[in-house]
Amino acid sequence: MDHIDGIDVTGASFAGWIPIRLFIRDDALWVDWCFRGAHTFKQPFFRQDVETLLRKPFNVVYRRHTPIDALVAWAERGGDGVAIAPLRALVGHVSRCGSTLICQMLATQSSHVVVSEPPMLDMLLGVNQRLSHVSLNEKIRWLRALVFALCQAPNGERHTVMKLDAWHVFEYDLFRAAFPDVPMLFVFRDPVEVAVSHIQETATYMIPGAVGTITRCVPFDEAVWTSPERYIAAVLGEIYAAGAEACEGGGVMALSYRSLPSIVWTQLREVLGLGDDEATIRSLLACTERDAKRPSDTFSDDSHRKRDEASPVLREAVVASCARAYESLQKCAVATTPLASASCPDTSLQ
Repeated sequence: MDHIDGIDVTGASFAGWIPIRLFIRDDALWVDWCFRGAHTFKQPFFRQDVETLLRKPFNVVYRRHTPIDALVAWAERGGDGVAIAPLRALVGHVSRCGSTLICQMLATQSSHVVVSEPPMLDMLLGVNQRLSHVSLNEKIRWLRALVFALCQAPNGERHTVMKLDAWHVFEYDLFRAAFPDVPMLFVFRDPVEVAVSHIQETATYMIPGAVGTITRCVPFDEAVWTSPERYIAAVLGEIYAAGAEACEGGGVMALSYRSLPSIVWTQLREVLGLGDDEATIRSLLACTERDAKRPSDTFSDDSHRKRDEASPVLREAVVASCARAYESLQKCAVATTPLASASCPDTSLQ
């Protein structure tokens, strides 16, 4: 086993294996590995594909745990010749805004590896809360190595697209430092609609104290004394403001929910590495007929319903926290051409 004390694993190979968890042991960062083989990521979220893999007999019996230095050494050797689908784009977002739809559309393509919100990023981004000695350069090397392992192409894939979590917007400088030539999208939506979604089904990072980065933006002692509506609005305000700043700086492309889905196969076709043939467009469009997070359900546009369900308190709080940044994002947004609009008249998708 790789984790046995005294064994040098810096020369280990991880072809066919993927990191599924990062954890702290002996004041160092370690990797929990799972054998992937030729499995393709098709579920709305990475963790769902991992759950499938962990039920396979081999993974039930055998696991690998190694220091992250072993992963870095392997990645910096080029994976000993393992097939890699280079990182094509990073997809950031404000949450509940269509980013999962984009990834599910791309997952229909045999040319793409799609990695949606791998939870290991959370530990890596927040590692200094546990290991204060870790430098920025170390984090960049770790991030590059982690993404390299996730970009393995066992079925001849040519591109990898990775979706980040919404709160990762506060760490975009790290991603830009690690992947300066990789395009980054920032998907956004009417913040009132997003806030209503969180009232109905609250994300983990919307729980006060759950994510250290957000606690630094909205202090915990303030959060516990405010209403859920005002706290969600405050967190969204920070996310929208950080996203707007990134897009205004020119290093991130703002993408409005209202431009989906046709913008994926028009303005963003080359950015995302998509073909322009009829078969590709048909497969992308067919995906939009299903609910992105629950593919067994038919898609139903919920924009009007969410706006109608917003309470006066929530609406007031969201406008106060998000209006300026939302306006800025709309100005920065990639424009939708008449051709794109004509391709799919109803572009209000989740």
